[in-house]
Amino acid sequence: MSVVYQLAVTPWQATRYLSEGTEDFCGFAVDAARVEDVRDADGLRELLLCKTNEANFPADEPLHILKAPIGPFVHTRRAVGPLHPDAFLGGVTEDSPYDPSGVVSAGGATAELLWIEPGRLTPGSELWRFRPGESNPELAAVYHGVAWGWENAQTGEFVAAKPSKLMGPVVKRDWGTVAVDVETDGGKPTAVTLVSPQKPPESGFERLSTGLWAKRVEYHEGLNVHENYLSALARGVPVRVTRLANSPNGMEALGFALLIDAPYAIGNRVLRISPGAFFCVMPMDEMEKTVAREGRPETWEVSTFPAVTTLSVRERSNYDVDSLLKDVYALIENVAPEGWRTCTLIVQIVGGQFRYGGNFFIPASASPSGAGSEAASSEDRSANAGDGARQGPGSRQARSGRPRRPVYGGVVEEISLLPSAVLEYLGQIKKLAATPERGAPLAFTLQASASGETKLNVTYEETPPLVESITPQAWAAEMEAFPRPNPPEWASRLADPGDDDDL
Repeated sequence: MSVVYQLAVTPWQATRYLSEGTEDFCGFAVDAARVEDVRDADGLRELLLCKTNEANFPADEPLHILKAPIGPFVHTRRAVGPLHPDAFLGGVTEDSPYDPSGVVSAGGATAELLWIEPGRLTPGSELWRFRPGESNPELAAVYHGVAWGWENAQTGEFVAAKPSKLMGPVVKRDWGTVAVDVETDGGKPTAVTLVSPQKPPESGFERLSTGLWAKRVEYHEGLNVHENYLSALARGVPVRVTRLANSPNGMEALGFALLIDAPYAIGNRVLRISPGAFFCVMPMDEMEKTVAREGRPETWEVSTFPAVTTLSVRERSNYDVDSLLKDVYALIENVAPEGWRTCTLIVQIVGGQFRYGGNFFIPASASPSGAGSEAASSEDRSANAGDGARQGPGSRQARSGRPRRPVYGGVVEEISLLPSAVLEYLGQIKKLAATPERGAPLAFTLQASASGETKLNVTYEETPPLVESITPQAWAAEMEAFPRPNPPEWASRLADPGDDDDL
């Protein structure tokens, strides 16, 4: 039997499915077969981590559960924390009650937590409604593909959205690219239904009750069925663009985060829609590092597919500094601005207290429009674009929202927020570098280049670069975790003054 994924969707998402026929999905999920005995709303809320954003899943309202069969264009990975051996691109950093072990339990059931990459729903997906206090759910709707969209289980009516060409299978015709539904038999494609929002200049298309135009043809290899995949950097967050639409601001893009890091995403104004799913809507010309590619399934036979379809191409280790630095570099490369040449990063870790700063250097020859102009002053570094904060005369921010300032040969883009996994990996390097004679490093200076080179310098005894931020409590925690026989002289001011109430 093929895998069926089960995930919770917000009332807003459910309404969009039922009234607009939307076709996208992503976020935390479990293999439905592993949790089939959990049939009450409270247990499912716990199992699918709805308390991560409880306001979107009111306990006194029905819980909507999406059940989506696996498909050739569905990609999933384990939803584990940065230090887990199976972590992919920094793993997952989410709010409580998320557990970095990637295991969830409720109602006597235990399952691996998965993360479904943003994409198009598979035909046969079902939307179920679980009411509080009831054990028998109600089928709300069934998704039949891009041609017919969603069938309302109560009314029998169909509603379908204008299909996106940026997720799910498509084919190219002489007159343009068109979304398709693919029929299979025994794991082999047999027919394809071409679907267009307007009447195409090709005979054989018929208008459906959904308002879309469709034409069914016999499958052959020459159709070249594939998926268009458009990735970009939106406000410093890697995203997959799943839909484009014209607006008064030009071409706007809907992007879903590919780096599942709640503090980093929200700090960059990429908002959570449901557990493990973050999105933004912004003009396409404000995005950076756009990369378009085509994907084709290795096989159409999915009955033997495992629930986890995506694994890291290399084994990662928490006990090898070089391996950890590769993880750090991969994250820096993914969030770096377009045209970057080098990254300089200072990270201070004392007693579990993290402080950092740094920048990306972008040479003038690679700078996007405006990169050589005046940048935001230091007083403006905490201001986000569009938040109403006053900026200095002639100040500039990058499309990522990071402040920029001109330097000889180009500009530097300031780093005010780092992916959480970068700090996790440097914290692990700190533990590996600790010795009984010297304790653990207090700060790291990391230099990375776009060509792939990484250099790491450590600070043990000398004054850390951000020493003014170290509190006595942090230093006491540092000495407890990593004792030093001879604390450095500069740390004397941080020593516990003792109880002087009797003086």
